[in-house]
Amino acid sequence: MIVKYDKYDKLIWSKVKDKIVSNLPEEVEEAIFYLFYKYNVEILEENEVIEKIRKSRKFEYIKSLTTLDEDLSLLATQHFCSNIDSKDVEEIMNEIETLISSTYGSGLGEKLFLNPKKKVELYEKLLKNKKLLKLMEFFSRFNRLAIKKSRRKIKAISGAKHSVKFGNKLNNLLTSELKNLADEYLYLDFLRRYAESKLLNYEILEDSKDIENLTICLDVSGSMRGAKEEWAKAIALALTNLACSEEKKVNIILFDDDVREIIEIKKITMNDIIYISSVFYGGGTNFEKPLKKALDYRGDIIFITDGEAEVSTKFLREFLEVKNKESIKVFSFCINTKPTLSLKNISDVVMTIYELNEKSAETLLDKVI
Repeated sequence: MIVKYDKYDKLIWSKVKDKIVSNLPEEVEEAIFYLFYKYNVEILEENEVIEKIRKSRKFEYIKSLTTLDEDLSLLATQHFCSNIDSKDVEEIMNEIETLISSTYGSGLGEKLFLNPKKKVELYEKLLKNKKLLKLMEFFSRFNRLAIKKSRRKIKAISGAKHSVKFGNKLNNLLTSELKNLADEYLYLDFLRRYAESKLLNYEILEDSKDIENLTICLDVSGSMRGAKEEWAKAIALALTNLACSEEKKVNIILFDDDVREIIEIKKITMNDIIYISSVFYGGGTNFEKPLKKALDYRGDIIFITDGEAEVSTKFLREFLEVKNKESIKVFSFCINTKPTLSLKNISDVVMTIYELNEKSAETLLDKVI
């Protein structure tokens, strides 16, 4: 016995063990499962593999998500055991972090889980597709970055009309309530008032611009294929996830030389993430058609492209007329290319992205959030 377990632990293990396929001894597979699953882990016998997992810099974060969750513990165990012969421990743990982080729907404190059967199907899709794994790694990092930046922002400063009322929405706590979490006695009072829906919550009023739709125009033309596509989609998904957590509806317009598809999202799911990650068209580039369609939703527009298309004078005039009338903001991000004159004219914020990494993602998020 490598890790101490009780009858309940053994019962859980007996339910999941047949789903794990690897060359490791079953005793080691079982110990790895308990390492992820059990709240308190007591090591009874030294084991090289177990020790490497525990020393991984990703272990504590992963365990905070897998503890007492048999589906996520199974995912972590299955992925680790099936890859240990061909990859080093840190690489496997990075992949596990990406997979597990992506199952947490969103953002500001609300944990959403898929149906277990569907979850396993989606995991299998992810594990077999290297492109998806890479995009999910981007998405996981950018998503945490977006949430972190959003939490720092006080919505009232932006000019949105708001009111204060009692409730238990952790997303909408006043900063005065957050201070109570640092004091042992006030924390108990915080929990009591949470149960009674008596925490101080701000509420954005219905006529505020802040609660309208968000439209993301995402270039899926041929030149976007590869690293640009992965980076742009990860950013789009992170912004979508954040907007959904703020109860906005997001419309993602996929375009090349035409509007190819419009995906409406009110609450992002793993199916949405995998579909958007996978779909690609590969034609030319046209700016007028997606921008014209984006105006229909009367919300702020995020435009991500690597193209250099121009728009007609007539379109520019009509677009700006509607944009100004509806107080729509346009954020344009050009990947490895300078913005065209017409894109500059219609945008409130325009920026060229030269390096597709976390730093450039942070710069973009600073402009939008």
